[in-house]
Amino acid sequence: NSECTITDCLVSIISQSHKPIEIIVVDCVSTDLTREIAQRMGALVVSHDGERSVAKNLGAKIANGEYLFFVDADQKLSPDLIETCVKTIDGVDGVVITDQDISKDTIVSRLVASRRKILSYDPLNVASRFVRKDAFDRLGGFDLDLYVGEDLDLHRRLLLNGFKMAHSRATVWHLGSPADLKGLLSRSMYYSSNYLRYASKNPLISLKRMNPLRAITAWKRSDARGSDLLPAVFLGDYDRNATNYDRVRFGTIGGRYVDKKEQEFVASIFKGSRVLEVGTATGRFAASLTQRGAEYTGVDLSQKMPRTTFEHTNHSASLIQMDASQLGFRSHFDSVLCTRTFHFLQQPVEALQGMFSSLKPGGEALVTFETDNFLRRFLLFFDLGTSEQYYYKISDVEDLFLKAEFRLARSGSVMCIPVTIYRRCPRLFLPRLKRFERLWPWPMHDYVLGEKRDLMAFSS
Repeated sequence: NSECTITDCLVSIISQSHKPIEIIVVDCVSTDLTREIAQRMGALVVSHDGERSVAKNLGAKIANGEYLFFVDADQKLSPDLIETCVKTIDGVDGVVITDQDISKDTIVSRLVASRRKILSYDPLNVASRFVRKDAFDRLGGFDLDLYVGEDLDLHRRLLLNGFKMAHSRATVWHLGSPADLKGLLSRSMYYSSNYLRYASKNPLISLKRMNPLRAITAWKRSDARGSDLLPAVFLGDYDRNATNYDRVRFGTIGGRYVDKKEQEFVASIFKGSRVLEVGTATGRFAASLTQRGAEYTGVDLSQKMPRTTFEHTNHSASLIQMDASQLGFRSHFDSVLCTRTFHFLQQPVEALQGMFSSLKPGGEALVTFETDNFLRRFLLFFDLGTSEQYYYKISDVEDLFLKAEFRLARSGSVMCIPVTIYRRCPRLFLPRLKRFERLWPWPMHDYVLGEKRDLMAFSS
């Protein structure tokens, strides 16, 4: 029964800048005017008597288009949402869309809206709502046993099966979120039993989503008030772990070997004097580059990591807190470095375009990333890895480089054996592990090097 919101929902769809759009409303035996309103507004109305996932799968089966976008009856689309998604989905299989609440003039409504806004910055609390129909069909659609978390479950299965996702700035707004405590409790009671089913299917992901540290990290990326996150403000996050970052990753003998190999790899490529690093972490590359005389500039989304980098370079580096998708430099740098960061970026094309603009003609950008292969998918299937990042094949990243107008210089592997194995390897077995590196069949850390062509030289 959605007669209070269905009109606003359908008007927002009909008013989209992209045309044409096929509108299918799957109605679960409504007893109000929902069905009549939808028919009057030109939608194809289909009846069913199942839960949400059944309705969505039925609508997808009837749809004739190349793409599917799943909308709830209490949602309103931003005017250019479909147009933005159609542009964004080029080269990928699905688009993640920002999901927000329209805040009403009550405390509960404001807190619900702030919570949703905060969690939209957490990779485990977002979902692909705009997908290619063939990808959806190949995956088998939504899990019919779920009517809560079914979109999160679909998103995770898409990633586990090697489908590629992209993030969009388009927004869908909730119209019917609870405005008082009674409504909030009623909604929670309705969904609680089915959430247990979702949690039993995705136990580790469910536990991770409940971790307040995730909410803190997401909150720092948003502009929500600190009071909206009061239960978690005394807990630490990525920023507060800056002092332990190197010790955890490179404190063991195997970790130090990985650091040495990566340092040598970067040094073998970068010869220019002006270097921009996207994702400084604690500055291990910044320290070595400045020691070799480079004029170093680093950007990082974190607040504390740039300060730690500044200390590691004896105050000789320029550091800026900045989102990688919003780089504003113009033709200044000889080299751009982005190592072990690219696979976390939610807008990789925008980041590469910023890197391209930052380079002088003839400059080079080096990106290293976690690799998509058989072993990775095997580990993810058994929850032995993290789904909080994107995994790429070299060809995927090469395509992104080309979209950003780079010329491909070369690509390959940085390390083959997983870094975690090196970090945990006892000293006695490290020499054998090094020899096995050449035989390991599934590279886990690859790179792409791109060049900004000198247009004058190229045209001549």
